[in-house]
Amino acid sequence: IDVLTNVIFFAFMAFIAYGTYNMMALAKRTNQTAAATGLPRWVIILGLFIAYLLTMIRTVQSVMAMFREQDGETAGG
Repeated sequence: IDVLTNVIFFAFMAFIAYGTYNMMALAKRTNQTAAATGLPRWVIILGLFIAYLLTMIRTVQSVMAMFREQDGETAGG
């Protein structure tokens, strides 16, 4: 069940990352800036996009660790 949970979480993060990428592309195309800082809005959204990608990578690492752990238990016992 842990693997299934991680797969569902990965799919959710991929969906959110895709939406964030689209928001970032729109902000870049329209040259939007943040009102408070004056930074380009796409730079701020880029931080979220990178965070979602890193979360996806960590989820894959977690699933791989679960499989390695299972292989170690079956090989050792």
